[in-house]
Amino acid sequence: MHKSFSDYLKDVRMEKAKELLENSSLSAKDIAVKVGFQNVTYFSTVFKKETGLSPAEYKRAFLPPAD
Repeated sequence: MHKSFSDYLKDVRMEKAKELLENSSLSAKDIAVKVGFQNVTYFSTVFKKETGLSPAEYKRAFLPPAD
């Protein structure tokens, strides 16, 4: 596995956050808490570092096109 527990936990949290951003109407704050972050600013920083996008930008990328 070659990664620390904290890196593994972060990866699991980020995958779940991406899933929730893609498939739910929850806010970034609600998702942050749901995946185990108490501080939404820290969640956003970690999310952007991992994906290259803020949670809001990531969510917009998965919105269905407007008519």
